[in-house]
Amino acid sequence: KAPQFESIAVLPFANVGGDASNEYYGDGIADELAGALAKLPGLKVAARSSAFQFKGQNVAAKEIGERLGVAAVVEGSVRRMGESIRISAQLINASDGLAVWSESYERPADEVFNVQTNITAAIAADLGIGANRTATAAAPNSRAYEAFLQGRWHWGKRDREGFEKAVEYFNLALAEDSLYAKAWAGLGDAYSLLGGFGYLPPD
Repeated sequence: KAPQFESIAVLPFANVGGDASNEYYGDGIADELAGALAKLPGLKVAARSSAFQFKGQNVAAKEIGERLGVAAVVEGSVRRMGESIRISAQLINASDGLAVWSESYERPADEVFNVQTNITAAIAADLGIGANRTATAAAPNSRAYEAFLQGRWHWGKRDREGFEKAVEYFNLALAEDSLYAKAWAGLGDAYSLLGGFGYLPPD
């Protein structure tokens, strides 16, 4: 039986293939996966700022576990190939560096939301948490979800240009799906940070 981890860190998924324009996929999927896992009962998930400090670094899972105080690490990769996408993910025991679970998915790019949901459910199962506890909101429009991922990626840059691009992409997501709650929340966050950093003119 798989170890029953109580804490976990989700690292940015590596962008495989060298196309920098697809960089947002790896960060966005990791963000969404961490958010979904954080909703599972009894599971603590490392903050984005903590997990993302290891982006692009070749650091062993054991060291990451020690530095972040987590028992397990999720890492993976994303490769975009035309209109299809291949996502690989694995759950690693930080105490010994051994993979507890791993899987690869190759799907049309417009099914990336469903793949992220599948990964969450698979990890939850290995953590001993019933799949019925991992219910998520209905899948958004695929174009809305892709725009949302790009918005989150730009938002993560934490600078004026990033926040402004985030606003642009969150608005694109809402143009595709006006009821997309996460896009509304992202838009609010982006405007709030633009104001907080003094980038918005006073009323």
